Amino acid sequence: MMPKLTVWMVRLALIYLLLGATWGALVLMAKVLPWGWAWSLYPSHWLMMLLGWMVPFALAVAFWAFPRFSFRAHPRGSERLAWGTAFAYHLGLAVLLAFEFGAPIPQSGLQAAAVVMALAVVVFVLDQWKRVKPPGAL
Repeated sequence: MMPKLTVWMVRLALIYLLLGATWGALVLMAKVLPWGWAWSLYPSHWLMMLLGWMVPFALAVAFWAFPRFSFRAHPRGSERLAWGTAFAYHLGLAVLLAFEFGAPIPQSGLQAAAVVMALAVVVFVLDQWKRVKPPGAL
């Protein structure tokens, strides 16, 4: 059974995929139609596709698919920590996207959002690292 964290992260990733693909289609159509405004969507397009779809999708699938620990209480490690890193990551992404859509966020706020996102990924990876084992290992 898929953990709730994976379900929610995959759903969010799919929403970002849909939005990012839509933004990308509008940008492509601006190459042949007189839609100069569509080019302003390009930065948010790649943010949604790379940081909104690909990274969270990979982390969600890793949380679900990596080998489980042998004990039943916490077979995937600290779920509270995983939820916290997912929340922090998506909060940072929301700040970056808000800036792309015109929110008056200072440079220091953008840098803090990027650092929060990077730290969330590092903490998530470190927490899941102990689940990565060679075949046949206990």
